[in-house]
Amino acid sequence: MKGFSYSKLLLLSSLNAGSQAQPPAEIKLALTQLTGQQCESATFSERKTLPGDCITYRIKVENVGGKDARNVEVSGLIPKHTILRSNFRDVATQEKLNTVVEQKADGTRVIKTTLGSLPSKGNSTVILEYSVMVL
Repeated sequence: MKGFSYSKLLLLSSLNAGSQAQPPAEIKLALTQLTGQQCESATFSERKTLPGDCITYRIKVENVGGKDARNVEVSGLIPKHTILRSNFRDVATQEKLNTVVEQKADGTRVIKTTLGSLPSKGNSTVILEYSVMVL
Protein backbone atom coordinates (compact mmCIF):
# COMPACT_ATOMS: atom_id res chain seq x y z
CA MET A 1 0.00 0.00 0.00
CA LYS A 2 1.41 3.39 -0.95
CA GLY A 3 1.99 5.98 1.75
CA PHE A 4 -0.48 8.79 2.17
CA SER A 5 -0.68 11.98 4.16
CA TYR A 6 -3.45 13.33 6.37
CA SER A 7 -3.12 17.09 6.39
CA LYS A 8 -6.78 18.07 6.43
CA LEU A 9 -8.36 18.49 9.82
CA LEU A 10 -11.67 19.97 10.80
CA LEU A 11 -11.45 22.25 13.80
CA LEU A 12 -14.53 23.72 15.34
CA SER A 13 -14.98 25.87 18.37
CA SER A 14 -18.18 27.06 19.96
CA LEU A 15 -18.81 28.79 23.24
CA ASN A 16 -21.58 30.06 25.44
CA ALA A 17 -21.04 33.84 25.54
CA GLY A 18 -23.23 35.73 28.02
CA SER A 19 -23.92 39.46 28.05
CA GLN A 20 -21.88 41.79 25.86
CA ALA A 21 -20.79 44.38 28.51
CA GLN A 22 -17.14 43.98 27.51
CA PRO A 23 -15.61 42.56 24.33
CA PRO A 24 -16.73 38.93 23.99
CA ALA A 25 -14.53 35.89 24.32
CA GLU A 26 -12.68 35.13 21.10
CA ILE A 27 -11.19 31.68 20.59
CA LYS A 28 -8.13 31.19 18.40
CA LEU A 29 -7.13 27.67 17.30
CA ALA A 30 -3.80 26.46 15.89
CA LEU A 31 -3.07 22.91 14.69
CA THR A 32 0.17 20.91 14.70
CA GLN A 33 0.36 17.43 13.20
CA LEU A 34 3.04 14.95 14.34
CA THR A 35 3.66 11.55 12.78
CA GLY A 36 5.26 8.63 14.63
CA GLN A 37 6.46 5.50 12.90
CA GLN A 38 4.59 2.33 13.87
CA CYS A 39 3.03 4.05 16.93
CA GLU A 40 6.05 2.95 18.98
CA SER A 41 8.62 5.65 18.42
CA ALA A 42 8.75 9.13 19.86
CA THR A 43 10.66 10.22 16.75
CA PHE A 44 8.47 12.15 14.36
CA SER A 45 9.16 12.37 10.66
CA GLU A 46 8.14 14.39 7.65
CA ARG A 47 7.60 11.35 5.43
CA LYS A 48 4.24 10.12 4.28
CA THR A 49 2.36 7.96 6.74
CA LEU A 50 2.13 4.20 6.33
CA PRO A 51 -0.21 1.61 7.87
CA GLY A 52 0.56 1.24 11.58
CA ASP A 53 1.88 4.80 11.93
CA CYS A 54 0.30 7.18 14.41
CA ILE A 55 -0.70 10.76 13.77
CA THR A 56 -0.97 13.00 16.81
CA TYR A 57 -2.94 16.20 16.44
CA ARG A 58 -2.12 19.04 18.83
CA ILE A 59 -4.62 21.86 19.03
CA LYS A 60 -3.62 25.10 20.73
CA VAL A 61 -6.77 26.72 22.11
CA GLU A 62 -6.38 30.36 23.14
CA ASN A 63 -8.87 32.96 24.36
CA VAL A 64 -7.70 36.26 22.84
CA GLY A 65 -10.94 38.09 23.64
CA GLY A 66 -11.88 40.40 26.47
CA LYS A 67 -14.14 38.04 28.41
CA ASP A 68 -13.68 34.59 29.94
CA ALA A 69 -15.07 31.80 27.76
CA ARG A 70 -17.24 29.04 29.19
CA ASN A 71 -18.15 25.66 27.71
CA VAL A 72 -15.68 25.86 24.82
CA GLU A 73 -16.26 22.89 22.52
CA VAL A 74 -13.25 21.77 20.48
CA SER A 75 -13.66 19.24 17.68
CA GLY A 76 -11.23 17.48 15.39
CA LEU A 77 -11.60 15.18 12.43
CA ILE A 78 -10.75 11.48 12.62
CA PRO A 79 -9.51 10.93 9.04
CA LYS A 80 -10.71 8.08 6.84
CA HIS A 81 -8.54 4.96 7.01
CA THR A 82 -7.59 5.60 10.65
CA ILE A 83 -8.79 4.49 14.06
CA LEU A 84 -8.76 6.58 17.21
CA ARG A 85 -5.70 5.66 19.26
CA SER A 86 -6.07 8.10 22.18
CA ASN A 87 -8.77 10.53 23.33
CA PHE A 88 -8.24 14.22 24.01
CA ARG A 89 -5.84 15.11 26.79
CA ASP A 90 -4.38 18.33 28.14
CA VAL A 91 -0.68 18.30 27.19
CA ALA A 92 0.45 20.43 30.17
CA THR A 93 -1.27 18.40 32.89
CA GLN A 94 -1.50 15.04 31.03
CA GLU A 95 -5.15 15.00 32.17
CA LYS A 96 -7.45 12.85 30.04
CA LEU A 97 -10.51 14.83 29.02
CA ASN A 98 -14.07 13.66 28.54
CA THR A 99 -14.27 12.86 24.85
CA VAL A 100 -17.15 12.05 22.54
CA VAL A 101 -16.82 10.55 19.06
CA GLU A 102 -19.62 11.25 16.59
CA GLN A 103 -20.26 9.62 13.25
CA LYS A 104 -21.94 12.03 10.83
CA ALA A 105 -24.49 10.91 8.22
CA ASP A 106 -21.85 11.29 5.47
CA GLY A 107 -19.50 8.90 7.32
CA THR A 108 -17.23 11.60 8.72
CA ARG A 109 -16.03 10.89 12.26
CA VAL A 110 -15.43 13.76 14.66
CA ILE A 111 -13.88 13.76 18.13
CA LYS A 112 -15.12 16.40 20.61
CA THR A 113 -14.32 17.69 24.06
CA THR A 114 -15.55 20.65 26.09
CA LEU A 115 -13.37 22.94 28.17
CA GLY A 116 -15.33 24.24 31.17
CA SER A 117 -13.70 27.67 31.11
CA LEU A 118 -10.90 29.52 29.37
CA PRO A 119 -9.81 32.81 30.95
CA SER A 120 -9.37 35.91 28.83
CA LYS A 121 -5.85 37.11 28.07
CA GLY A 122 -2.93 36.09 30.29
CA ASN A 123 -3.25 32.42 31.27
CA SER A 124 -5.62 31.62 28.44
CA THR A 125 -3.86 28.91 26.41
CA VAL A 126 -4.54 25.17 26.55
CA ILE A 127 -2.87 22.61 24.29
CA LEU A 128 -4.95 19.52 23.60
CA GLU A 129 -3.93 16.42 21.69
CA TYR A 130 -5.40 13.18 20.39
CA SER A 131 -3.95 10.42 18.22
CA VAL A 132 -5.12 8.17 15.41
CA MET A 133 -3.48 5.10 13.87
CA VAL A 134 -3.34 4.62 10.10
CA LEU A 135 -4.94 1.37 8.90
